[in-house]
Amino acid sequence: MALSFFAWAYQEGKVGAETLIAMRSTASPTGATDRARPQPYSAKELRAFREALDHRWRPLEDRDALRSVERWRAGRSPYPRIRRHAIRLQLDAIIALALHGGLRRRELLALTVDDMHHDNAYVVVWSGGRSESTAREVPFTDAARASVAAWLEFRAAMGADHGRPWLNLWAARTALEPIGPDAFAKLPAIYVAPGLSYRRLRDTRAVGWLKAGMTLWEVQRLLGHARLKDTLPYGEAVRADLECRVGRLQGRFGGILLAAA
Repeated sequence: MALSFFAWAYQEGKVGAETLIAMRSTASPTGATDRARPQPYSAKELRAFREALDHRWRPLEDRDALRSVERWRAGRSPYPRIRRHAIRLQLDAIIALALHGGLRRRELLALTVDDMHHDNAYVVVWSGGRSESTAREVPFTDAARASVAAWLEFRAAMGADHGRPWLNLWAARTALEPIGPDAFAKLPAIYVAPGLSYRRLRDTRAVGWLKAGMTLWEVQRLLGHARLKDTLPYGEAVRADLECRVGRLQGRFGGILLAAA
């Protein structure tokens, strides 16, 4: 109840963001449930995941990929010839939408080709069933648009003729079929690295938005949170990171002053 009041007070301009975040950082009573603290990836971790992708799923050159997929569709080339390339492009698109757009796993799975088409100005994300929910618009970054375009164009060249963007690429007999929820949930951990998760990619994007200067309200809208209190933990994570860096700089600056004296 107190959190709801302070969220309202912040929205009305009665208290500042620091007050709201401080209120949210107060420990919950014993036995209460609360949202888990965000766990954004470091730049080093993201580089390691990229290296794992490059090592395991190195893509073909564009010309070779198009020639190979044409031969496969004509029955003149085996599926393994294009499998690695297709998996890589699909993984790139999924990771880009989670990391650059902050989409949840279920939101990624629910997308249609039209929702995420690279010619759109935005990715259209539905909060639930399309007939009884609202949609939000998440802007494309240049990198996300390029990854989505590469995947959708290759997917079309493969001959997928349904509206679901993600395919079950493991075997030739299922390569053009939509991927199921269980297999989709395991994609990052199995295909890239055990430490890669949709949730932490989303956390990384949210914290990055705040560090770049977005307000909590803007991040709340982009993440699709119905309540501000669901967004507040990201503000706490940014504040904790800032306090840590200030502490390190303070120690370094103090040492400089002492040396100068």
